[in-house]
Amino acid sequence: VGVTIKSTLTGNQALNLPAGSVGLGELNSNALMTFSRVSRSAGDVSTSSTTFVPFTGASVTVTLNKAGPALTGMMGGCYNDAGTNRNDFSIFVDGVNQGGTTGDVQATDDAGSSTHNCSFTYMTPSLTQGTHEIALYWSVNSGTGTMRCSTSANCTFWTLTQ
Repeated sequence: VGVTIKSTLTGNQALNLPAGSVGLGELNSNALMTFSRVSRSAGDVSTSSTTFVPFTGASVTVTLNKAGPALTGMMGGCYNDAGTNRNDFSIFVDGVNQGGTTGDVQATDDAGSSTHNCSFTYMTPSLTQGTHEIALYWSVNSGTGTMRCSTSANCTFWTLTQ
């Protein structure tokens, strides 16, 4: 069900919704949201690296009109061929790891080579106004991690900024 809200709000004013409505958070009538995405369908991507390496083709350059966070995410399925080992994912902003040594998300394989959902979302800390590179990196704790990125199940990396 789609909902359209028309408003004459100016600046940062609250929009009160009727009881039972879905919350929208702060509404800024001057906001311009920008959606950036890259999608890979040319074949699976694998790594055996135990330190974070760039995920092939999963980076976007965004320009923020004002300081604020970015909402970013990855959609796709993955597995690790070595039983109960992990695929670790981390968001890098301007080359800086946001998730520490084990990343923002750890996906543990329970059966080895069994594809499961590795999708996630991440909200960055506030970024300065200007241009930033937001990228997905990944690693494994052991074994070989694989993301399924085919024409029937592509991998998509996306970012939403204001």
